[in-house]
Amino acid sequence: MDTTTRKLVKLLDGGDLELRMAAMRIIAELEVGGKSAVRLLGRSLREAPSALKIHALKGLLKLGAKEVINYVIPLLEEQGELRDRALEVVISVGEPACSKLLELYPEGDYNTKRSIATALSEIASPKSFEFFFEALVSESFELQKHMSQCLTEAIDRLPESKLPKVFKQTLAFLEDPKTHQDLQALVIGIIILGRFRGLKQLPKVRNALISYVDPKHAPEVRRYAMIAFYSTLEEAPLKPDHLKFLENCLSDPDWNNVAMHALNAFHKLGGIPKKTLQLLKLLETSPHHQVHIHVFELLAKENRPEVAKAIIPFLQDPSYRVREAAEEALRAMNSAVKELLDTMKATEDPDFSQLIVTMLKDYPLNVRKRVLKEAVETFLHFFEGHDRRSQVYLEFIRGVDPEPLRKAIYKVVSKIRRSKSPDKWENVSRYLQVLWDHHLITPEGRYLFALSLIKQSRKNLSPLARQRNLGLQVMRALIYDDTPGLVARLIGNRDLKPDDYFYIGFHFIELGEEMLPFATSILEYIMQKHSRSSAAKVAQQKLELVREELANPAGKKNGKKRKARSREIEQAFEATQDNLEKIPADAKAPKAGKETEDEESKKVAAKKIKKVAKKATTKKEKAKAAPKSKKTDKKSASKKKSAAKKSPSKSKKSGSSSSKKTSKTKKKSAKKTPASKPKSRGKSAANKVSAGKGRGKPVKKSASKKNVKKSAKRGR
Repeated sequence: MDTTTRKLVKLLDGGDLELRMAAMRIIAELEVGGKSAVRLLGRSLREAPSALKIHALKGLLKLGAKEVINYVIPLLEEQGELRDRALEVVISVGEPACSKLLELYPEGDYNTKRSIATALSEIASPKSFEFFFEALVSESFELQKHMSQCLTEAIDRLPESKLPKVFKQTLAFLEDPKTHQDLQALVIGIIILGRFRGLKQLPKVRNALISYVDPKHAPEVRRYAMIAFYSTLEEAPLKPDHLKFLENCLSDPDWNNVAMHALNAFHKLGGIPKKTLQLLKLLETSPHHQVHIHVFELLAKENRPEVAKAIIPFLQDPSYRVREAAEEALRAMNSAVKELLDTMKATEDPDFSQLIVTMLKDYPLNVRKRVLKEAVETFLHFFEGHDRRSQVYLEFIRGVDPEPLRKAIYKVVSKIRRSKSPDKWENVSRYLQVLWDHHLITPEGRYLFALSLIKQSRKNLSPLARQRNLGLQVMRALIYDDTPGLVARLIGNRDLKPDDYFYIGFHFIELGEEMLPFATSILEYIMQKHSRSSAAKVAQQKLELVREELANPAGKKNGKKRKARSREIEQAFEATQDNLEKIPADAKAPKAGKETEDEESKKVAAKKIKKVAKKATTKKEKAKAAPKSKKTDKKSASKKKSAAKKSPSKSKKSGSSSSKKTSKTKKKSAKKTPASKPKSRGKSAANKVSAGKGRGKPVKKSASKKNVKKSAKRGR
């Protein structure tokens, strides 16, 4: 020791406080002084000034404090920087300080115990671990947390050669009944168990942790056991039994404490091993949607029907994320198309069916064509049974290729037409309506569609009813396309009856000259082919009426007469329709020599038609006789006037006045009676008017004006 060092060491024991602290700083910086300096610095720790103690501790940290450790450890009970400096010195001393630390621990307060635990953790001696495992059970919750942190840090500092001994101590601590009585101590033991490393220790550590995931333990214990197991994944690959353990954990009902950490473990490993059967089983056993989503991601590349079939039910899962993941996985599988169609066939939920149709649209066209035939068959099956599920199949077929559907519908329609079902035309129009509504119908289909609608219609001849008849609208379009061809087809059609022909001809002849050739051909066909039918007679009347109008365009101005004649024709046709509707479809054939009520009703209808036709044919004769009747009425009126002038005047005024009144009333009645009406059964029109309702009673001369007016109104 040189002179300068001696002087510096001597200053440590001097009376000047500032000089002593300066000497301490120089000695600590130069690390000189040896044992004499350490001894003097240790004495300084027993003095009062805190600044002096701090400088002394700094010097001891550099020079070594093993000899004066007894002076340093009590300073752990101090506060602030002084305790921190003392802790640094104790840690630097190492294991020799453990015995003194353990002696001070029972008497220390919370902060002192924390400092001692920290020091023992840093020293990490066997005595330190023995102390921790003994003190953990009896300490407070906050101190237990600090001790657990100290223990894990101590284990991390240990070399691999010393780990087996501490591992045995840890297992003994976990198996201790006292530990199981303190949940926090048990959790700390499990956390410590997960800190062990080394290829030799790792399988034992994992097996021990698996035992604490058992459902018999508390949820917190299970959670920290899973976390500790997860922390061991980086050390070495998992054995098959450990992988199976994780797979079983995915199905555990406790998501937060077990299943979630198992799924995180698989994510860290790169996913669950791709064993399709095990993954499909997970979809059934695991109740957690996060597990399902992960499985969907793994199965997305498995283009197999059984995989798609297992995923499809999750399209209706309550969780939106599961539904979205299942949909994404199915879109990647071309084999899912058939399974989706089968599911759509089984479900009755319209929203679910619409979702499937939307998904199917995203598959390649060639993939969708593989199941097109089956889709058409299913559509026809549902459509025949009036099942609304047929609509979603129709939407799918239209998105692929509607031609097979069109051919199939025409085939069904052809079969229905050959049948003898009473509602066959209703079924034909129902099938063809599908093609019509979706613009898939061909000219041939339009012809059959129009025919079926006309066959079903009530054949109401009113303009509004005919305008609303879709069958007539469709037929009009066909007329524009090929009039001669359409006439030929209609004439050669065995399904059409005379009333059907008349209904068609009547409608189109009413539309004007543009449709006249077509309508005339139809009505003339009725007259030629069905001349004995009632429809032929009304058809003849309709043609005569139209031809008269064409021959005499000026006669069109008299619209009332034309409407009256047209109305008579309509009534004649409607009379046949009314009587036909009364005949039941399933009426039995009458026995020989007996007439049924239906035959009688037909005869009554025929008589009614003849009467109406007779009235229409005599219309011309009535029109010719009208001018003659007018002349005769004028002559009779003039004769009555002359007779009234030549008659002698009566004595009484009342008699003359009454005669004047009667003459006036006769003149008025003569003016009001229609001159065009013909005489019937030898009675004059004047007698009819005066008789009231055509009974032929003579009018009295003394009748009043009111009675005459009433009789005139009745005659009208």
